[in-house]
Amino acid sequence: MLRKTIRGGSGQRWDSAERGILVGLREFGLRDVFRALHGYDVQAASWVLNRKGMSVGRRFDHVFASTELLARRCEYLHGARTSRLSDHAALEVDFGPEISR
Repeated sequence: MLRKTIRGGSGQRWDSAERGILVGLREFGLRDVFRALHGYDVQAASWVLNRKGMSVGRRFDHVFASTELLARRCEYLHGARTSRLSDHAALEVDFGPEISR
């Protein structure tokens, strides 16, 4: 869901800036590991705002890596966030060697 305003500015401008960075990293051979493994059908958030009975999540935390690193798994771990040790979820990525057959 795109918000009309974020921190007093245009939500569209914020969204375009974020997407520009993410897409721009392709030029350097980097990809968003979470999206590469899960696609865009999976909704995930590393930060969640709960206010006035509403919950709004954003995926502020990312890992960018080249395809050569062979990411096998990428998951947000919400324990630290839900227990209030942090306001962000941890992001854990497993990289593995290429398996020869």
